[in-house]
Amino acid sequence: MSSIARLLVPTIAAQTGIDDGTLRVVGSVVRHVSGPLKGKIHSHLQETGAWGQVASQILSSDFGGSLGKAMKTGAKLTAATGNPVVGAVNAVGDLALQATAVAQNEVIRQGVGRVENRLGTMDLKLDGLVQGMAGLQKLGIANLGLGAVGIGVSLAGFALVNAKLNQVQGTIRDLSGRVDELSAKLDQLRQERIDEDFLAIQSLARRYEEAWQIGRQSRAAAEWLSVAREARKYQDLFNHRASELLFALPPNFALADAMIDALAMTGGLRVVALMAANEPDAAAGIADENYRQIDLLTGSIGLVDLVHGHMSQDAEPGTQAWDLALTQASELARPEVTKLRQREAAAATRSAPLLFLAERGIAPKQWLEAARNEMSEPVLLLKAD
Repeated sequence: MSSIARLLVPTIAAQTGIDDGTLRVVGSVVRHVSGPLKGKIHSHLQETGAWGQVASQILSSDFGGSLGKAMKTGAKLTAATGNPVVGAVNAVGDLALQATAVAQNEVIRQGVGRVENRLGTMDLKLDGLVQGMAGLQKLGIANLGLGAVGIGVSLAGFALVNAKLNQVQGTIRDLSGRVDELSAKLDQLRQERIDEDFLAIQSLARRYEEAWQIGRQSRAAAEWLSVAREARKYQDLFNHRASELLFALPPNFALADAMIDALAMTGGLRVVALMAANEPDAAAGIADENYRQIDLLTGSIGLVDLVHGHMSQDAEPGTQAWDLALTQASELARPEVTKLRQREAAAATRSAPLLFLAERGIAPKQWLEAARNEMSEPVLLLKAD
């Protein structure tokens, strides 16, 4: 058994501590919150090849909308009961019902004969989803797994990166089509140029993935280094665009959020490319810089800042209608604040395993290979104690 294999364990090793409150997940790090080890790292969470396959299928299929609804319901139950297991069980059960509805709609739309093969594929997706989502939901990281930063070091598999980028790009297009006041900003940002930038990131992600097939390590490393260098430009572009949108008057939080997702994904691609090239110091530097960029953009944004965007313009301050509108706006804004904090925490802990690996003489590429090759567990723990 390799040295890295001995350190990789299923997430069940942390589940008991998370359930009883002695362990807490912060970003992609599990920490002790009580006892003699309070404050110390218990383990590092890392997504695997198994999660990459399931997540890319979810984001690219009809399950995307169903998943969002199921996860929101699960999150509400977790908050209400204080038990993440209740939320997880409900979310997976709700998703199964919604998947059945999707299948029925397809039968009606296409006819029984034409949909049989599709239903078989959907069954496989649902099986993988149920197995993967239940564990991630109990850990409280399901949203993180489908988010821009990912769990641990994003493996940057092309299918998953492509699916995430398409979602972010779709959000930008949707906002530009629905909100008239964005037209001036989108003209300034040049929508066609944004599309080109997304295409460039997709191309770089494909090059990163293809480099794993290169037999000679020196040539593969050179390609990964090239990917990291070329992605620098796009990291800066997305950071600039997000800043322009956030600090405009009035600020546009929704469109800026999509740009920050793109910023986080581009930074993640650079980090993982440098790790594959066995350049841990450079990878850690980029990860820390990317976190600082994200924190500078959203670290000071709270519930009060986001509530205004959801307030009804018809309600007058001091009236009962105003109080009701404020309550409703607050409920709509809370998930947005949660997303900001989760993205910041995930970005802050992205480089956390690198020092641990260096202390044990494990090359970053070796760690990535172990995670990429794991096809049973969607997330693994890198034990730190």
